[in-house]
Amino acid sequence: MVFDPANVRTKSTVQQPRAYPEGIQLVVVNGTIAVKNGEHSGSMTGKVLRRRS
Repeated sequence: MVFDPANVRTKSTVQQPRAYPEGIQLVVVNGTIAVKNGEHSGSMTGKVLRRRS
């Protein structure tokens, strides 16, 4: 993940709780670009980690 902490801001609202934040430039998951220039690439290379009870 590449970002400038001074520029990261949430765009989430009650109506749009899953809005992507501003200021996240690049996210790489398992060697695949997931976010580039703040836009999601559509790749689904990650895995959900769930807590075991």
